[in-house]
Amino acid sequence: MLERWYRRADDPAREPIPTRVGVALIIGALVASVGIAWWRMQPPRADEQARQQAAWVTLADEVHGLRRRGRHAEALRAAKASVGLAEEAYGPSHPAMAEALNELAQILVADSQFDGVEAMYARAIEIQSGLTGTESPEVAST
Repeated sequence: MLERWYRRADDPAREPIPTRVGVALIIGALVASVGIAWWRMQPPRADEQARQQAAWVTLADEVHGLRRRGRHAEALRAAKASVGLAEEAYGPSHPAMAEALNELAQILVADSQFDGVEAMYARAIEIQSGLTGTESPEVAST
C-alpha cells in the first residue's frame, strides 16, 4: 500500500519507501503523540508551585497588614484572593488553607457580615483537626 502511494506514474526512477520504514515512522508518530499527551497531563512543576506558594505568603502578609491598619475593604478583597491562591498552591486540606479561611472569616465578622462565616470556621477547624488532632493548640486558636 505504501509503495503505491509513493510511486508516481510519471517518475519511474523514484524508489518507494520500504514498508518497514513506513511502519516505523507511523509508530514513532504515535509514540510522540502519546508522550506529548502525557506531558500535558502532569501536575505543575515544582518551581511553579513554589512561585504560587511564595505569592500566597506575600498576599497573606498583605491581608494581615491591611487588617491591622483598619482597611477592611481592601483586606476583604485580598483575603478572598488569598483563599483561592492557598487552595491552588497548597491544596484544600493544607494548614495554609485553614489560615486563609480563618483570616477571611475574621475580616467578615469585623465588618458584621456573618453569611457563610460559620462554614468557613468549621472548614478551618476540620482542616486543622484532621492534621493535628482535636486537642491541639492549633485547633483551639482557629
